[in-house]
Amino acid sequence: MGMIKDAWDAAKEILRLSADIKTRDKKQRDELADVLTRIADVLEAIYNKLKENIYPTAYCASLETFAEDLYNSIHLIIGDEKALRLSTLLKPADKLEKLFHEITNGLVSYAELQKLEEASGKFKVGSLLIK
Repeated sequence: MGMIKDAWDAAKEILRLSADIKTRDKKQRDELADVLTRIADVLEAIYNKLKENIYPTAYCASLETFAEDLYNSIHLIIGDEKALRLSTLLKPADKLEKLFHEITNGLVSYAELQKLEEASGKFKVGSLLIK
């Protein structure tokens, strides 16, 4: 469940930082909001595949790219250390494969998997809050 918890934690951190981000330059905010929306969309797509027991191969590279985009969009706002931590939380690496294995072997419940969809929603809300 590492990937789910990491996505959830990253989304919560974005929401926590949204008030500070809201005070930044509009161009920075718009760029970051776009990245957050793309992250939300890919997390939702991953969730939809996983709930059908389908490995979301096509979305691994997207999530990796969007995690890098997050770092690039937010590091000047929150600092390199925090930005790197958020970016790293979202990088799928072997976490997605492990999660898929846990789901197919009944080690992750549907309720636990739904937290991935909820994290997606939190990223969408974060995007709206900082615009």
